[in-house]
Amino acid sequence: MKQLLLTISILICSVLLLTGQSRKKKTEITGIVKEVYYIDKESKLMDGRYYAIHTNTNDTLVTGTYNQGLRADHWVFRNNKTNEKKLEFDFYTDTILFIEPNFYPDSFLIQQGNEFVYDKVDRPLILVGYDDELIIKIANQIKIPKELYLNPCIAAFIAFIVDENGTLTGSKIINSCQSAIDQFISQSVNSFNGRLLPAIKDGQPVKSMFFVKINFQGSKDWETSAQNSLPYIFELNFQLAVESKTMVTVKKIPIGYEYQDVQINNIR
Repeated sequence: MKQLLLTISILICSVLLLTGQSRKKKTEITGIVKEVYYIDKESKLMDGRYYAIHTNTNDTLVTGTYNQGLRADHWVFRNNKTNEKKLEFDFYTDTILFIEPNFYPDSFLIQQGNEFVYDKVDRPLILVGYDDELIIKIANQIKIPKELYLNPCIAAFIAFIVDENGTLTGSKIINSCQSAIDQFISQSVNSFNGRLLPAIKDGQPVKSMFFVKINFQGSKDWETSAQNSLPYIFELNFQLAVESKTMVTVKKIPIGYEYQDVQINNIR
């Protein structure tokens, strides 16, 4: 028996040693989130355990596993503010194991007939990740062209359509800023390393639409008196100044025109 236990211990140590030799631990701070993950030295892809930790509270917001660059197996996501569990998702079976309904809005922009309307839903479109993961990563990865400091534009505003399977199927530039900014937003959304869960209406998945909007200099031309936040607008504000650093704020409330009805024929 002792010999068997010794053999098992040696095997476990050997596996751990080999794992440590084949992977490199990385730490990356993105906004208020510190990501801790492992890179396979041969493939250069994320592989192994993953943690997202709040930099101010040290609360663990996300735990999961990567398999050669893709999210795999069982993941747990927690609220950035309360650290309460909001979602558990199995990426192998593509199923929700737990969802906190009070965390997610009860209305979203969904397709009805030939247009998109803001309506009550059983479940909104969900971007599986830590809170505001998409917009926070855009804020930290975007490169502001020098021309914008001298000739600023008002905002970049792009619409994205997600089908009944949770797949991005189209986009439309509502307001262009610069082609480089527009392309960066589209690339960031298309390369989002999470999972898009389609909106559910009356028990059935439906097409939905969301917007990514980047404001520059907080121009009043895009302000409105709307009081209620719209969950389908992911918004980012940049305050640009030639002689100072770029200031960034992230929020999910609308500064701009309220899109209640959008003709699907105008979206490509």
